[in-house]
Amino acid sequence: MVRRYARDIRLLHATAVQLSLDSSMKRLTWLGTLAMPALIITGLYGMNLEWLPLADNPPAVFLILALVTAVFAYVIKDLKRGATCPTCCYSPT
Repeated sequence: MVRRYARDIRLLHATAVQLSLDSSMKRLTWLGTLAMPALIITGLYGMNLEWLPLADNPPAVFLILALVTAVFAYVIKDLKRGATCPTCCYSPT
């Protein structure tokens, strides 16, 4: 009987750990998905390619970087508030 209770407690703990890991993976997936466009845009403009729009205007690079940062910050703010995430994977604590 004690063995059965020990097994049940171990399975309960394993389930709790798995649920916590699942929640963390959902948050990391969302963060990676949201960061991908910003990483691609800043990566392209960091390569000094001639055919990119506004590539010949040095102050425009800072404008593009500021816009990407602002959009990313706005999306993260909405994600923390719970408005952007359709699966409700982020619960503010």
